[in-house]
Amino acid sequence: MSHAVVLTLGDLGRSPRMQYHARSLADMVEISRVTAIGYEGEKCMNVIRENAKIHEARMKPIDLGSFLRRIPLLHAILKGMGLLLSLLKLLWSLPHYDIVLIQNPPCLPALLACLIYSWLVNGSIICIDWHNLGFSMFEERLGPNALVVRVSKFLERILTRQTNYHLCVSRTMMNWLRQEFDLPRYQFCIDLSSSSCSSGSRMVEVKEEVEYKHEDDIPGYGGIAVVHDRPPAQFTPLHGDAITRHELLWKLNYCDNEVFPKLASPSSPSTSTKKTIQTYEKDDGTIALRSDGASILFSATSWTEDEDFSLLYDALLKLNKELSALQGVENPSSNMPPRILVVITGKGPQKEMYMEKFAKLERENLTHIAIRTPWLEPEDYPKMVATAALGICLHTSTSGLDLPMKVLDMFGSGIPVAAVNFNALSELVKHGENGVIFRSKFDDDDDVNGYNDLQTELIDLLLDLFRYQYFDKTTKSGKNKSKAKDECKLHKLKQNVRNEALDGKSRWEHNWNMKMSKLIKNMIFHHINRSSWFLFYIFLLLVFLVKCFYF
Repeated sequence: MSHAVVLTLGDLGRSPRMQYHARSLADMVEISRVTAIGYEGEKCMNVIRENAKIHEARMKPIDLGSFLRRIPLLHAILKGMGLLLSLLKLLWSLPHYDIVLIQNPPCLPALLACLIYSWLVNGSIICIDWHNLGFSMFEERLGPNALVVRVSKFLERILTRQTNYHLCVSRTMMNWLRQEFDLPRYQFCIDLSSSSCSSGSRMVEVKEEVEYKHEDDIPGYGGIAVVHDRPPAQFTPLHGDAITRHELLWKLNYCDNEVFPKLASPSSPSTSTKKTIQTYEKDDGTIALRSDGASILFSATSWTEDEDFSLLYDALLKLNKELSALQGVENPSSNMPPRILVVITGKGPQKEMYMEKFAKLERENLTHIAIRTPWLEPEDYPKMVATAALGICLHTSTSGLDLPMKVLDMFGSGIPVAAVNFNALSELVKHGENGVIFRSKFDDDDDVNGYNDLQTELIDLLLDLFRYQYFDKTTKSGKNKSKAKDECKLHKLKQNVRNEALDGKSRWEHNWNMKMSKLIKNMIFHHINRSSWFLFYIFLLLVFLVKCFYF
């Protein structure tokens, strides 16, 4: 039985992929204990906290003050040294572990600590989970020629080549790492004669680089492989039912009088009637969806510089004008006109700035659109995603190589996505199939494959949806209604995504079991083999010292 460590130099509670890794590792019979290491902050998911196999080890972030931040290289060195010592102390306090999975970025202090501990103490096997490139985080702020960027890139290249297992979130990233970082430096081929590591297994060094015929092929040897993110089981279209929506929206007080005060008339139902912006409670106590329910646009963000919310700001201004003009087609039986609630959840450095901008925009310019920025509990987050008509992703990536996991959450909930264009995005979002791709403000007309801007896509999708929703009674019945629904572009996208979401093969659990479980078994075997030689060399060293001392 083996002990696995999952390590991220970030808030563990806000690192979903690493939490998913920890949970999947704990589900393996070969793993007796999982230690999840990360910074203090948000609490982890219930499935992590309640799992007896998983133990959390939280660290306090190192803050050197604002003065040293003005000298980026010195700040990086001092902070790195502090983290290195803290991690070595923490690793020493853990029970003996066999494998460690490290998130990158950032990984340099963590990787160096794990390498030192592996070389000197336990011979553990290290795997890097590449979410992005660490040096690109500095590069975005300081430029490619800054000294701290060049040093960071050099160290990242040298240290990551000392490990023999690598995972990537995209094929674009894998190709870049092979070309620029020359990964993998070495590989070990494991011949497993059974589903578990047996005594008949053998390990040989592989000199040549092996090309994978399919992106789903996972090597049985140390090297670099693509493991795309997939949504876990808690993200499901089933959360979009009327009862779940009603409970969540009522809990958040998302009612017309609170969210759309400019539209709600004095004759609107009082709060004693349980009526949210999408649902209502009937006289018999059952919950139903409103025919004039508001549509929700959902976005999750860490409020950093690689997500440009000014794109959404401009789009909402134009969309509000179009919605105001739609009032003439509103359903006579409805109480409220077409309206949209934009829900943006997350925490980050630029949140306060954008909250002020959005509050001013809503106060002065918006009538049919409202914006809310709640922080949701882990159990409520999947439910909120499932209430949306469309997801918005403004993630552009500092490297252009990673893929935003928030999009997978939306797909898992049966929600199509409008996402800003960048290099690797086409691996995830298929324009016109499971979402739409819109151009960024830096895209040239020749480089966007015919993509429109965000406001054009939103207006096209949402006005089409509202025209169907607010059809006149005479055309919203029988065959005409079905035809109108089939012609609704957003409905088609949602149906495609929903069908895939209900397929169990698209889930994290299935994907991890098919790909990662074999890789983890190989890592365990590699550790056993390496540990045997390590102990043998220690024995020879002791014999040599005894011989020198006595003879």
